[in-house]
Amino acid sequence: MTTELLGALSEQLEKPNLNGDISFETKPADPPSKTAFECDFWNQRKAKELLEAEWNKVDADKLLHNAEILSDCHTALFEPEPILVEKCESPEKLKWFEQLIQTPEYHQLHAQTALDTAMSEIGCKSVADQWQSYVTEIEKRPKKPPGKSPGGQPGNQPGDGEESIEDEIQRIRSTSNAVQNAANQVKEAREISAGLGAGENSQLDVKMLLEFFNKSKNNNMLRKIFEFAGRFRRLARGLQQKKTIAGVDEMTGIEMSGNLRRILSSELCKLVIPDLELDALKRISDARMLARMFRGIEHVARGPIIAYCDCSGSMSGTRIQQAKALCLTLGNVAKWQKRWCAFVGFCDGPEGDAIWFPPNKWDEATMIEWLVRFQGGGTDLCNLCNTLPDEYWPKMGCPRGKTDIIVITDAGLTLEKKDEAKFKKFKEEQQVKAYGLILGHDRGDLARICDQSWLLSDLSLDAEAIEAVLSI
Repeated sequence: MTTELLGALSEQLEKPNLNGDISFETKPADPPSKTAFECDFWNQRKAKELLEAEWNKVDADKLLHNAEILSDCHTALFEPEPILVEKCESPEKLKWFEQLIQTPEYHQLHAQTALDTAMSEIGCKSVADQWQSYVTEIEKRPKKPPGKSPGGQPGNQPGDGEESIEDEIQRIRSTSNAVQNAANQVKEAREISAGLGAGENSQLDVKMLLEFFNKSKNNNMLRKIFEFAGRFRRLARGLQQKKTIAGVDEMTGIEMSGNLRRILSSELCKLVIPDLELDALKRISDARMLARMFRGIEHVARGPIIAYCDCSGSMSGTRIQQAKALCLTLGNVAKWQKRWCAFVGFCDGPEGDAIWFPPNKWDEATMIEWLVRFQGGGTDLCNLCNTLPDEYWPKMGCPRGKTDIIVITDAGLTLEKKDEAKFKKFKEEQQVKAYGLILGHDRGDLARICDQSWLLSDLSLDAEAIEAVLSI
């Protein structure tokens, strides 16, 4: 039976014609890619979204960058391991991105943007803008007669032996500027995110972060506030970690955290596994690692932290920027301690600009609006001594307990006896400790109602007063 089947099969096979010409069917070469990186469907879809972003529109009918360059820029920053194509329609673009991803500075930037949608989009614009500038520069080069490269391709191409040293240096300089600009933008965005409370166990919405980032770019005062707040917050974090917390020896469960001292050993082991290292670092930065939960015993009830900021005309410029940044940092301290926080802008009279938030329930948009508001006018303590106990305190509805009030002003203020007595009574009833930071040479009457007060030339990090209030 087997022999018969093999015979029938052999009759169906066509014998090759060994005496004739033998032809081989060759697969046509793939056309050059429009992008410098291998881009999947998701990257292409993201490029279409970036194409419609406000920052990419010159006007209603004109776009700043095309979809291909946006796809390349986003892929370079977002993908954990971006892969270059073998052949691109633009050899110059392929070589430019190859140069970009080879630099140590790029790898430092990539560690902050990989798999982070918001940071990748923010850095994408800087890289795309620099590529556009580079294209404009190379178009001004004198045209060279085409030669032949060692591979038989037209000469004078990027990276071949015919390319001049000047052209190569120009490309290196351009990619270096692209990485530096993107790194600065990402750093600023992270300062905004952290300043608005997106720390451990708290993340800002991507669209919200992009909106706030664009606002800060167009508002010099807001940008400076976040810059100063970043310095204050780093100091505050260090000072707060030095404080001893009672009852941390008792573990009560597991939670998500980015605190390396509490992360489980099974999670930390992933840092030494090459395939899991990048994902582990991303989860640490997002505070999404499994960590031990400890029970802390709070022996004294904690009331709010209230930051009073003088918004009179004499505080304009750097003073108000530093003062608002310090207020924002005090809000972060309140959040770390799970306390209510309030922010009051005051000048003369009982009226003020007050907002307050419960722990971990900040309204970031309201906070941004308060930071940029500036009242002007003169200064007195009517709001602190009267409006706070009579109006703000009942409306806040915060828990009663140890309360800290920090007053930042540049004036030697006078205080009537009745107002002084009223505020001191409020302090005693609500367990208030008041701090006064006076930017000038006259403490005035503010020192009489404060437990501690300092005379300062500015709100610099090395001042004793700054360490004192950030250690509360």
